[in-house]
Amino acid sequence: MLKSILFLFWTTMLGGVVLGLLTWGVGRTVFSDFVSMDVAVSGASEIGMIILATLTMCLISVVGYVGYLMTNYYMIGILRSRKGAWSGLQLFFIALAIANLFFLRYKEFAEGHESLGMYLGIPVLIIAAGLIISQIKVSLTNSHARIPTLFFIIVVTSLEMLPAFSISDLSSLLYVAIVLLGCNAWQILIFHKLTNKTGAGAKAPANTSAKNPSKRPSAKKA
Repeated sequence: MLKSILFLFWTTMLGGVVLGLLTWGVGRTVFSDFVSMDVAVSGASEIGMIILATLTMCLISVVGYVGYLMTNYYMIGILRSRKGAWSGLQLFFIALAIANLFFLRYKEFAEGHESLGMYLGIPVLIIAAGLIISQIKVSLTNSHARIPTLFFIIVVTSLEMLPAFSISDLSSLLYVAIVLLGCNAWQILIFHKLTNKTGAGAKAPANTSAKNPSKRPSAKKA
């Protein structure tokens, strides 16, 4: 299990940095002021600051996923006698997070002449990512994974992005959303494979020992 967590940690950090640099590079070629740093920072120093900021976001993503795993484990244990209660709570928090996504930045930055539609981009991106990733997760595992995956992608990503919602620069907010969604998607989609691999490795000695008796008759014949 520890090896799985370590593998998840360094792959998330590495993949997040690569995704962040690609997003920043593509965005900078399209928009010259995409995720602009301080005027005094340029060249290698700017790339270094981008990498440092991206590593911070990746670390937040890993901590968020570990927190989600612990919460999910304890809530399933607490509500074991009430089937569906935890799923219902997750659906409630998903609806609450979606409502907050739509109104949080609008309430913070909108002026009198601006409509809510101007602030729908990031919420729609997170919701669409949640629907797509949950469908992929279901295809990889089973239908019971849909609600937990939606909860993690929408609710936990929204919580991880709370400090970024105070940023008025849309390009920076988009950058944060892409990096966090990429890291969170990788973790939720790969973790069941890591745990299954660990379980298969633990069963290997038993399978080997089960085959040993078949060799004894040949030894007697010899």
